[in-house]
Amino acid sequence: MFGISGWLVWPPIVLAFYYLGLPLVIRNKQRYPAHPKLHEVDFETVDPQIAKFLRLQAKRLSNIGFDEETFVTIPKSSPIVSIYLVMLVNRLTGDRAKATVMVANAVPPHVVCFIEFSTSFEGGEDFNTHNIAEPMVYPPDPGSVRTQVPTVKNARELFELHRFVVSRDVIGGKKIMYEPGQALAWLSRHAYEESYEQKVKRGWLYYDQSTDCYRPTIRGLYRVAWRVMPPFKNLLISALRRRGERVLNEFREAIGHESSRYASEEPALPQIDSKHVFSKTPYLNVEEPSADQVPLASLADHQDRENDYAEELVHIEQLQKERPSWGNAVVVLVVSVFLFLAAGAASWSPGLVLLMVPVLFFHELGHFLAMRVFKYRNVRMFFIPFFGAAVSGSHYNVPGWKKAVVSLLGPVPGIILGSILGIIGVWFNLKLLHEFASMMLILNGFNLLPLLPLDGGWVLHAILFSRHYLLDTAFRSLAGCLLVALGCLTGIFIFILLGIFLFVGLPMAFRLGKSARRLRGKVPAISPDDQSIPVSTACLILDELKNTLPKVDHAQTRARYTLQVFETLNTCPPGWLATLALATVYAAALVAAPAVVILLLVAERAQVRERLEQAAIPKLAVDAAAVAEWQGIGIAQDQPWAPHTICASYADQQSADTKFHELKRELPDRSAACLFGQTVFIELPADDKEACAHWVKRLKSGTTDVLESPVIMRITCTAPDPGTAAAIISEANAYFDMTADVFLIPPWSKDQELTEEQHKARKTFERLRHPGNVEAGDHEILQMMRDINVAAARGDKEQVKLLMEKHRLLSKEAEKRRLQKIRDEGPEAVDQKIVDLFADQPHYADFADDKREDKKEGRETFSKAYQNWNRQLAERMGQIPLVDGKPSAGADRFSCSGGFATKKDTVISLMGMRFLRPAVGAPALLDWLGARNCVEFRHDFFRPFGEGIDLGDDEMD
Repeated sequence: MFGISGWLVWPPIVLAFYYLGLPLVIRNKQRYPAHPKLHEVDFETVDPQIAKFLRLQAKRLSNIGFDEETFVTIPKSSPIVSIYLVMLVNRLTGDRAKATVMVANAVPPHVVCFIEFSTSFEGGEDFNTHNIAEPMVYPPDPGSVRTQVPTVKNARELFELHRFVVSRDVIGGKKIMYEPGQALAWLSRHAYEESYEQKVKRGWLYYDQSTDCYRPTIRGLYRVAWRVMPPFKNLLISALRRRGERVLNEFREAIGHESSRYASEEPALPQIDSKHVFSKTPYLNVEEPSADQVPLASLADHQDRENDYAEELVHIEQLQKERPSWGNAVVVLVVSVFLFLAAGAASWSPGLVLLMVPVLFFHELGHFLAMRVFKYRNVRMFFIPFFGAAVSGSHYNVPGWKKAVVSLLGPVPGIILGSILGIIGVWFNLKLLHEFASMMLILNGFNLLPLLPLDGGWVLHAILFSRHYLLDTAFRSLAGCLLVALGCLTGIFIFILLGIFLFVGLPMAFRLGKSARRLRGKVPAISPDDQSIPVSTACLILDELKNTLPKVDHAQTRARYTLQVFETLNTCPPGWLATLALATVYAAALVAAPAVVILLLVAERAQVRERLEQAAIPKLAVDAAAVAEWQGIGIAQDQPWAPHTICASYADQQSADTKFHELKRELPDRSAACLFGQTVFIELPADDKEACAHWVKRLKSGTTDVLESPVIMRITCTAPDPGTAAAIISEANAYFDMTADVFLIPPWSKDQELTEEQHKARKTFERLRHPGNVEAGDHEILQMMRDINVAAARGDKEQVKLLMEKHRLLSKEAEKRRLQKIRDEGPEAVDQKIVDLFADQPHYADFADDKREDKKEGRETFSKAYQNWNRQLAERMGQIPLVDGKPSAGADRFSCSGGFATKKDTVISLMGMRFLRPAVGAPALLDWLGARNCVEFRHDFFRPFGEGIDLGDDEMD
């Protein structure tokens, strides 16, 4: 900004407006649903070409060992993109495969088709190999390895390449697969929601709660936009192809064959065509000048030598005399601020723009005041939409140390003020002040980087590199290279643009510097009034420029170059003592800015961590003595009662107790109430909507924490010892892990107690479900995996196939041995029937017909078999009384759906519980935990996520 000559400012501004403004214009349209709606593909409505591609790829993927095909459509994965895909799994190898069609709703539409193979490990490693030709807008998430080879069209070759990359890079671990029938849920969570969460952590997206969407941050916006705009897209595609070819060559060398072994299997899916500005200065009233100081126009008329440069001298005089009025300067500032705010408000968040304006104003105010103090001419401040702000000014007799001070007085005061405000913001937990301070530190610290045209670059130029034109040229060249490199590494085009303009101006800067070097000491380099150039000096400079720049024949251009050379002659570098002092200030400020930002970030995270730890503790206290129940006389004891529950929480126990006794007197006969610590439950007839609304309103008059069923409960307590805590966790999770539709007896049920056999059945099933890493304990299987990797690296496909079959058989035998080992513990230790049932667990592959495209019948048969198997397990583990497969009247009053239990030392947390009747289930759970000598109970209630949102019947699958 500061120090760029005026004639270099506008060309980059025009280009920058295109590359910076266009992404901001489309930013509002860039949003990604936080919970995308995934549906199975309706082939009757989908485009025939897309349907043909998906079916053909599904068939080809099934030929290489993949099955359980799931056809998925995501109508609006982003505002302009719809996705169609088929996902399959290979449970033998632990890999997933997808064939995808992405359709951009443009005119004409743009279609991209590709195949992808994926493998995930328990340690967090995730491998993806695909052949999409378009550059990916985001780099892989941490722990992910992405291999992109657009030239590989054959699915089999791509799969072998994927396995080669996995075997080359993976350290070890168990592969993660989704359960049969859970493809849509896994895809939604893993491929979209978790990916968005990672991008939020990396600062590319943020969650917009008002629209339940993820939207790009400024950083993420430009990363996406610039990577799809020329010429960056072309450069990325070239780099992508080079990297892909490198990996492909490694793979082919490893397996010992060329791609000619594979025939292209890609179906024919036609691509739809788819900061110094030399300014004007006023004529000042000075004393009558001497002969060599008379006005230029007069000299041009009376001196023969100056007749040769009459036109140039007239332009020089005009440049020296012209200057805008103060009124014009204020108008420029006000209008530019308004344009900056308007452009920012249209593209950024209003809060960000309002933070930037005072930060930029304070920064430029430092430059402005320093220039005024040092008597710069034509000093003006203005804002540049999408860029920032700048101050322009010029002076003929400014020594180098003053130029360095002018450059430092922009960022240094900002860093000092930002540090003070940041400390105050963190200390008093003032988030807005902290954000303002952080922005001030970041912008001012960035401006101190030793690169032209930033302030840091002009500081070093004034104290060091202005001493010789060769140093000046070298510094400009280095700055240009660094800017281009920085732009390439970060993907920020403006850095590349600035670097290009530095290179474009480098030859002229070299020639003008060389001319100034030759003229130094030969011409008078002092302006007598600090406002004008002596005529004789101007003529001598013009003589030099005539020889140095013979092709420059434009008088106004030569006039500008003359003033530039004269200013260079006047710029005397500071002495070494002043240079050392200025360099020390510069270095201290350059180090201080990031150091303070890091310290503030560490301090803020420490506070956030402390607040999160506090938030992890439920806010409401409860104990057995603070539980009481009341039931109206209108509730028949022998009649089913499925009420609507209202939950109200209060600030203290006394308030809740008072409200409970008040409600007992006022509630209708056909109702019930329960005091649960600081919470009061009301149960009302579910069909009496008017009564429910009335009591909700009544309760809200005394507290704002009022929820209606269904509600989610969380409770924490402290067990007497770690063994008791582990036993409680195991028993609770044995109940939580089974689905609600099998109607297990809750451990805390007061109607039924689990028998010893039922306890044993649940413990046995938990052991079978969580066997740990079988392969890690089987040396033969581990050695087999090593042999497979060696054979794959060697390229011996037949050996790999043979070893894979042996590995499958070994794994099957290992599972049998594991089950037999558990069975051998005897009927006193384990439930033999549960072990037998687990061994007979139905698998999808046993019901799928690979020869049929439509596997709906196979899925339905598998689903029925799986439900029957699940029901047999539940019967063994203890069910509540059922009538025609449904709970008998009131039998499920203690039941809940969902939930999980965790512990840390002796502290137990039971979370995510959705009781059918919270007023009954919550007290029973408290009694159950209290009977095991748990203490320090705390609880709270939440509304289920998405509750109250009407998705429509066809929005859920």
